[in-house]
Amino acid sequence: MNAASSIYILFALTLVVSCGPTQYSSAADPYLGIMTDLSYGGLVTPGAEVRRLNANGSAVSMNQFAGRFVWADYAAPWCQPCVSQSQAIAALEKSNSSKITYLTVLTSKSAKYNDVPDVSSAKSWARRFGLEGDRVLVATNLWSRTIPHHILFSPDGQMLYKSTGVLSGAQIQSTASRFIKDWTAWKETGSPAPWMK
Repeated sequence: MNAASSIYILFALTLVVSCGPTQYSSAADPYLGIMTDLSYGGLVTPGAEVRRLNANGSAVSMNQFAGRFVWADYAAPWCQPCVSQSQAIAALEKSNSSKITYLTVLTSKSAKYNDVPDVSSAKSWARRFGLEGDRVLVATNLWSRTIPHHILFSPDGQMLYKSTGVLSGAQIQSTASRFIKDWTAWKETGSPAPWMK
């Protein structure tokens, strides 16, 4: 086996490993599972609010989704696993929009270094998968994020769940159901689930 073959095999193994779902522990993330943190993972803080343009050209803040569960899916047009992921998100958006708002956040336009997406990238992505244009956003500061990436936010802005890798529609539904059930029970009784801090 020559050096080029070895490098290719190592790259392929890295890609396969990185495409599987990786869940994060709350100990490793200052925003994850802290029920007193209502900042949408640091996107809405006193005196600072991150706004991102959507496919319709409007500036969007996470505050606009207060009162609803939000599943944010981070993707990019060049990412092949993001294609199947977005197909699953589109199906969920059509079947389950009354309980959860699904957002897609594009992190880059191409695989080139620091090629940030724009409104036309978001429009193209929304059209391609039949997603609501107002729910496809562009991020100018996340081009290096490993994707597909998922975050579930509570109606109050707590970050409940986070993972990286492709999830089926059924996996998203079961994961969201579990965390929604735990969060709702906590709101009603004050009894924390094991993952809450």
